[in-house]
Amino acid sequence: MLYSTFKLALKNLNEVKTSYFKGLTVGILAGLIGLLFHSLGTNTFIIVRIMEPFWCLVGIVVALSSIRESPHLSPSA
Repeated sequence: MLYSTFKLALKNLNEVKTSYFKGLTVGILAGLIGLLFHSLGTNTFIIVRIMEPFWCLVGIVVALSSIRESPHLSPSA
């Protein structure tokens, strides 16, 4: 699941055009890499205070593809 999150964020980073979506995607990538390194010494992925906001933001990044393709949901419209 972490690999597919990383792959999807990289794909979205290459496809999004607005700076807001790029910033959100870069933030998710940085957070994912940071959490992976943090989890080498700690059990990071079961702490609710860390994972709840992280997976919520990952869900927003996953939804970027449908937001980008829908003309009435695009921020540039």
